[in-house]
Amino acid sequence: MAEEGGRRGRDAEVARAEQRASARAEQQVAARAIRVTPSRTRRRASGRSRQPQSWRHRWRGKGEWNSGLKDFLRDPRAAVLGCCLPCYLFAQTARKITDGRLQFSRAFATYCLVGGCWGAPLSLILGPLAYWLTCVPCYASTMRRQLRHKKGLRERPMDDFAAHCCCHPCALCQEYRESREFDLELVAGPTHPTVDRLPEETARHLAHLQQTQQMER
Repeated sequence: MAEEGGRRGRDAEVARAEQRASARAEQQVAARAIRVTPSRTRRRASGRSRQPQSWRHRWRGKGEWNSGLKDFLRDPRAAVLGCCLPCYLFAQTARKITDGRLQFSRAFATYCLVGGCWGAPLSLILGPLAYWLTCVPCYASTMRRQLRHKKGLRERPMDDFAAHCCCHPCALCQEYRESREFDLELVAGPTHPTVDRLPEETARHLAHLQQTQQMER
C-alpha cells in the first residue's frame, strides 16, 4: 500500500510537472510571437525610414514608380554618382536587379566598353545628350526593362530606351532608388542560433528530466 501510494504521488507530481512545463512552453511561444522586433523592422512598422516619408508614400497605384525621373535630388549621393561616376552606379544597380547573377566588375566593364568611359566626361560638357554618341542607352535600357518586369512597373513617363536617351543620369538615379527598396523592406532575422520545440515536446522533455532526477534521488 505504501509503495502504491508513493507511486501515485510520483505520478501526480509528474502530471503537475507536465502541466507546468506545458504552461511555461506556451508562455515562451507567446513571448517569441510578441518579441521586440529589430531596429529595421521597428522603423518599417512605425513608418520611419532612411528616406523622406513623402517619397516613401508616393504610390499612385499599382505598377507605379516610387519616384520620378526628376526626383534625383531626393538622394544627393546617387545624383552625384549618376553625373560624375555613372559606371559605378549602374554596376551597383545591375547587381541588385539581377540578385547578384551579374557581377559588379562585369557590369562595370561592360558599361565602360559600350561607351561609358568617354560618355561620362563628354556629358559634363555637352550634358545628357552626350550619351547619344555611345551605346550606353541601349545597354542600360535592358537593365531598366528587367527592373520593371521584376517589380511589375509601367513604362512611365516614357519607354525604357527613351528614358536613357533623354536623361541617362536621371534614369540611373531612379533605377537605383527603386532597386534599393528591396534592401529597405528586408526584415532582419535572429542574430544567434535558436532551437525551437513544440510545446508538447518541451513538456515531455522537462517531465522526463524531472522524473530522472527523482529516480536518482
